[in-house]
Amino acid sequence: MENAINQRLKILIKNKGLNANSFANRIGVSAVVLYNILKGRNNPSYDIFYKILEEFPDVDLNWLVMGQENSNKSLNMVEDKEVTYSPKNNNKSYNLTNDCREIKTELNFTHKILEAKEEVIKKSEILLNTKDELINAKNDLLKMAEDLIQTTKEHLNDKNELFKETMEITKDSLRDKDQIINLLQNK
Repeated sequence: MENAINQRLKILIKNKGLNANSFANRIGVSAVVLYNILKGRNNPSYDIFYKILEEFPDVDLNWLVMGQENSNKSLNMVEDKEVTYSPKNNNKSYNLTNDCREIKTELNFTHKILEAKEEVIKKSEILLNTKDELINAKNDLLKMAEDLIQTTKEHLNDKNELFKETMEITKDSLRDKDQIINLLQNK
């Protein structure tokens, strides 16, 4: 037995350009479950509505559940009156207003979690960039230290060579002095 919700669900499936099987796959339910809802054998559960909104966040839940257009397409239900759904083949009554509020609360919570994750990702990227900059600065400092060590070695080698040359000159001068002294003493 068909009801208004399953008719609107059929319209939704058609508007999304899908068939029943692909719609069932998209929202993560079996084709049999969706077929029974579309034929009016079963009524959509809170879980089905949640899965529809999760996959198609633009769906106007107010229209889907109650057949009323909601101009701002939000999940805000009429807060001052309770909306219930009582299927004809079931003695249960479902409070759709509370279910919609729960969905809205869960979606708001999920949105906050996503915002927090985005913030963590941004800060992680900043830290990674800072880490890369620190690594580059460290590598630059190591290169400068290596250059300084090499320059110091070269400078020490130059001084060592200069010292050797000075020593040779000094030795030569001392020899020359000794020769002069010997010459002078021999005369």
